[in-house]
Amino acid sequence: MSSSSPAVSIFLPVKNGGEYLPMVLDQVFSQETSHPFEVVAIDSGSTDDSVKILKEHGVRLYQIPPEEFNHGRTRNQGIEKCNGEFVIVMSQDAIPIRTDWLENMLRNFEDPAVAGVYCKHQPSKDADILIKRRVETYFGSMGGRHVKYLENTDDYEKLTPHEKFRLCIFDDVCACLRRSVWKIHKYDEMDFAEDLGWSKKVLLAGYKIVYEPEAAVEHSHLRSVLSEYREIYECHKQLYRLFGLQSLPALGGVLRCYKSGIIEDARYVWAHGENARRKMSAFAKLPFRSFLRLYAEYKAVKDLKREEDSRVAPRQ
Repeated sequence: MSSSSPAVSIFLPVKNGGEYLPMVLDQVFSQETSHPFEVVAIDSGSTDDSVKILKEHGVRLYQIPPEEFNHGRTRNQGIEKCNGEFVIVMSQDAIPIRTDWLENMLRNFEDPAVAGVYCKHQPSKDADILIKRRVETYFGSMGGRHVKYLENTDDYEKLTPHEKFRLCIFDDVCACLRRSVWKIHKYDEMDFAEDLGWSKKVLLAGYKIVYEPEAAVEHSHLRSVLSEYREIYECHKQLYRLFGLQSLPALGGVLRCYKSGIIEDARYVWAHGENARRKMSAFAKLPFRSFLRLYAEYKAVKDLKREEDSRVAPRQ
């Protein structure tokens, strides 16, 4: 559904959307809603059929060179080009699961204090078994719908780093922003965790963030072990910058968590592996993969602290 003056805009940053992009767009345009909406995309140098697919679906398309892409800046650019008061920002591979996905997000904005709403993720059917576990554990721990709000923003500094992080969780793999709030509190130019940075700003400004599990998307990445390491490494650098969060301050903690974690991972693989081949493949990668995940958390903050110390060290 579309209109010349839409109430809602859906923005997708795109680069080589592959097989998922048509499914995402088909689900978006299949929504059962009374709200007129538009779909806007910024493509940053696709070399596959993404541009063609976007045009075939009637998406309003803008293009930028690949080197200009930045998670925070490009989202700001996209939202600037949107017309709706409510802007859904979503990844090119986040597939809405139901036809009431859009309505279930928008109903939360009846409260004028709500600045943003984010969705539940479900792993794709072909996802790696341990990625399935991470997604299910992460979103399973959130429970039902909940509203995050600071009655007194001065209380934020009384929270532990982990409590600050939990308060500010917000995931723009699929989320909806109130555009009038965004105009005042835009994304920072960050190449990772731009969504957490935005959530922290709006919560400290007195707004609310809502987790809405009835608006769900299928989303999980097929990554190599080294790609997973790099993502965790960058994530934990930003968690330390934003919240002072250091989950594994010493190498001894990595080893302790590794011993317990690998047992839990192995149990999950044994219980949930679809067939013997996939189980054996997961078991073969498990020791190296489990260690690298934890080591990435440890090394990220260690390296960041070293960088900070080198910047403030006096010259001899």
